[in-house]
Parts: sequence; C-alpha cells; structure tokens
Amino acid sequence: QLHHQSGGYWHGYDPTVTTSVSNSFAAAAFRQGHTFVQSTIDRFNKFHEFVTSEKLRHLFMQPFLLYQPGVMDELVGGMINRQSQSYDPFMTEELAGHLFQPPEAEFGQDLASINLQRGRDQG
Repeated sequence: QLHHQSGGYWHGYDPTVTTSVSNSFAAAAFRQGHTFVQSTIDRFNKFHEFVTSEKLRHLFMQPFLLYQPGVMDELVGGMINRQSQSYDPFMTEELAGHLFQPPEAEFGQDLASINLQRGRDQG
C-alpha cells in the first residue's frame, strides 16, 4: 500500500544528474515488455462488463476506432480488467508475425526478429 508523504520533497534541479537511459539498456532490457502483450485488445464498459475483443493485428496503424465516443474508456477498461501475459521467452503471434500488418496483407513484420537484430546491432 502506498502512503503519501506530506513533506521531505526536494524541488530543486541538479544539472549533474543524468536522466538518460544507456543504449545497451534500452536495446536489451526494454524488450522484455513484449512478452506481456496479449493477442487481443478487450473492451469493457464502466461496469467492468466485457464489450468486445479485437485482434491486435487489426488495430496496428488503424486509429479510427478511437474517434468513436466512449471507445477510449472501453479500451482503458480492458487494460484494467485483463491480465497481461506471463513473463516468459515467448511473444504472441500478433507481434511475431503480424506487426504493422496492412489490412490487405497476409503477414506483417516480426517483432521477435527485430528484437534479435537490435541486439546484434547494439552488442
């Protein structure tokens, strides 16, 4: 449980403190989050009731769903009500074969391969 502290905060600025992320960390450690991604995006209403589900491949580069009233709330509801995948060495086929898949195409890019190549590039 988090408890709010009423004081003890520092409001200054220290220009000697670096806020950057090392290239090796960004290239390797940030990739671990891809294993958590589900293959579908679920939508739930404000009563935490399931509304619908969309395959991730149908949503890449397709922001038009967000233009509809109430959809953003349902998407956030889906993120609140659905667990992520477990941390393991695998990723959903939606990322490892259908990443940024155009609507008329049978396949998209492969995020697993992109991650491997990124690791080779960065060392």
